[in-house]
Amino acid sequence: MIKRIALGVALFAAPAFGQAQLPIQPAAQPFIQTNVITFAASGTYNPSPGVKTIHVYLLGAGGGGGGGARGPALTAASGGAGGGGGYFQSVVLPASTVAGAPITVTVGAAGSAGAAAAGDNLAGGNGGIGGTTSISGGNLSRAYQAFGGGGGSGGQLAAVASAGGGSGGTGTAGTSGSGSTAGAAGVRFGVAGGSGANGGLVLVPGAGGPGSGGSTTGASNGVSVTDLGAPGGASGGGLSSSTGSNNGGAGAGNSLVASGGTGGTAGTPAGGNGTNPQGIGAGSSGGGGYGNGAGAGGSAGSSGLGAGGSGGGTCLNGNAAGAGAAGGQGMVWIEEFF
Repeated sequence: MIKRIALGVALFAAPAFGQAQLPIQPAAQPFIQTNVITFAASGTYNPSPGVKTIHVYLLGAGGGGGGGARGPALTAASGGAGGGGGYFQSVVLPASTVAGAPITVTVGAAGSAGAAAAGDNLAGGNGGIGGTTSISGGNLSRAYQAFGGGGGSGGQLAAVASAGGGSGGTGTAGTSGSGSTAGAAGVRFGVAGGSGANGGLVLVPGAGGPGSGGSTTGASNGVSVTDLGAPGGASGGGLSSSTGSNNGGAGAGNSLVASGGTGGTAGTPAGGNGTNPQGIGAGSSGGGGYGNGAGAGGSAGSSGLGAGGSGGGTCLNGNAAGAGAAGGQGMVWIEEFF
């Protein structure tokens, strides 16, 4: 879906939707009007006649969270781990790179949710890698890409921690967690972002892979670039040999969305949902599902745009484990300045 909004701008102002921390244009250049075009699905961007500069925001998709495991009583087992957050990149392009030629927009698909364990004494399913968001073609000298986060591994048996997915980068996607080995972060301009943390710890639910964190700004041939990561998912609650049940981890927020979804508890086994900001930017991740030593495991809450999916809760044999959540889908926003 493509959405175009016309906004009047008298002089240099902060970008729409509260993104004042990102550079948009030199203050010396006046603007008459700004269009904001939103791509929730892949398509083609045709620059409006007379456009002088465009500011493109690219958000990679989050990796999916792992599903919860099913195991015997009084035996430690971990919940599903969180997926890594997708990369967020903003690019300012001068008129010479955009005028007169359509640009191909690709929006990354959400990383698939890890399935709950299909039977007794089985680990949970792994989450999928988030898709890559990009712009290419037209008069661009190269493609600009924001890769997706890696998927979280499913809940593990025999006191083994599950593993969070790595965050996405601009050079590669984050890798998925495997067993108890956390995924590595994708590369951004030769510098790695944050790697996935081990999730679903036996006694205390751990967090999934974080977003790349921080920002890097560079300029080349009149094109300036700013990068910022999306949050990773939380892990589902595991089981311990002594205390049994454990709460799910809380989802993560960012500078635009203060907090993520709440972790699942005995009273509310499903994790709370993540949310999105008012406009441009990544959302927060949902909460992990409850690890239940007396009944069904809780499912993970849904994640906001670009955020990693959270993990499902583990449970005892004979009950239904909780499913992980899909990662948040990618997104593209384009602002036109005249």
